[in-house]
Amino acid sequence: MRSIFEKRILLTIVGFTLLALVIALAVIYPTYRYIKQLDLDTYNLRLTLERKNEQATNYRFALKQIEKIKNDMPSFSDHLFSSGNELSLITTLEFLANSHGVSPKILSSNLDNIVDQKILISLSITGDYNNAISYLNDLEHLPYFINPTHLSITPLIDRLNPAVANNVNMNIDLSLYVIP
Repeated sequence: MRSIFEKRILLTIVGFTLLALVIALAVIYPTYRYIKQLDLDTYNLRLTLERKNEQATNYRFALKQIEKIKNDMPSFSDHLFSSGNELSLITTLEFLANSHGVSPKILSSNLDNIVDQKILISLSITGDYNNAISYLNDLEHLPYFINPTHLSITPLIDRLNPAVANNVNMNIDLSLYVIP
């Protein structure tokens, strides 16, 4: 058997072990959980702050862009078609066609009834291929924002007259933004 002294030492060791275990469970483990929760909260806070910083940066960039657009705005009006100048537009299109030796024909348009501040024009241009392409190039360089929505070029074949072998028919659908 063990002596009383050995039993006391063993009970003291078991007591200290139990005391250490109670301290670990009562103090250290909750502190560990608290630290882990703080770490998670800190991470979420960092993500939130990064997101808000990015939004603030985007906001500042947007404000700079708005100021730039406000400064550039007067020059845009020179490139927008004004309502009431429809005859001028038709005259310009015909003048371009005559200067390039092609014959224009307006197939359809909404010049008399403008909807959604857009003019839609369908043109048919007939003539030499090179002249038709030159007409298209000059049409692109008009001072208006012209948006071609459809373009087709088909050759005109006349077997009786080979001199017109290079003639084409070009159909163009255009849209222009109109300011009132």
